[in-house]
Order: sequence, then structure tokens, then C-alpha cells
Amino acid sequence: MKKKIRFNLLDAAILLVAAGLLLSFVFRAEISRFVSGAEQAEYTVAFTVVTTPDNADALTVGARLTDGDGAVYTGEVTVLSPAEGFGALAGQRALAVEADMHGYTKDGRAYLAGGTLLEPGASFTVTADGRELFVQIDSVHEK
Repeated sequence: MKKKIRFNLLDAAILLVAAGLLLSFVFRAEISRFVSGAEQAEYTVAFTVVTTPDNADALTVGARLTDGDGAVYTGEVTVLSPAEGFGALAGQRALAVEADMHGYTKDGRAYLAGGTLLEPGASFTVTADGRELFVQIDSVHEK
């Protein structure tokens, strides 16, 4: 005999809560701006990348940058050059990068669209051409 599958109000409530949590995770940046009253902003961010030559090749002028997990578009590279006076280990390359980045300002502080704080000395990851790069911010200027 086949057992009948039952779906009740409690099951529907659990599914709605799960869907709400999933959507809040996916749209976390937009929700935080909406709820907090943050203002959208554009930044020119100068940062240093130390990485392998293969990963360094992913960085070109015009390369599209996303946050560390590749979900939220953050900007694109505008200037690229070797980093002068920056020590890199053998087999690595150091690059000085400038990028136009999208974000928001909240309480006088600059953030990327995904919620990463932008301030000199801060480190975070970005993805370029499917390659994850660890960057250290040198300077941030609002456009």
C-alpha cells in the first residue's frame, strides 16, 4: 500500500522561511543599502596584487572584477603596472592596479557592493577571469 504524502500549513511556513533566508543571502548587498539608508557611490581604488604569473595574466586593463565568490560585480581595472619596490616571493609577480569600483557609503565609510569595507591597508579577495586574487588596498578615492 502506498503511503500518502501530506503537506500542511507548518510545511508551507518552513518552506517560506527557507526561501526568505536564501533570497536574503543572494541579495544581501541590496538589502543592506535599502535598510540602512546607504548611498550608492563610485570609487577609484588603488591596490596591490601579489600572485602567480598565471593568475596575474587574468588582470588586464578592462578586466571585470567581482567579489571573492564571484557573485557581485564590483568594477573593472583601469590601470595596470608592475608594483615598484614591492617584494614578491620567487615565482610570483607584484602588480599595482587601479580600478573603478561600485559600492556605497554608510556612516562616512566606503564599501563595495558586496559589503567589503574599503580603506587603505585592508585586504580582501576579488575574482578576475575566474581566478581569485588577494588584494591589499593602497588608496580609495570617491569619484
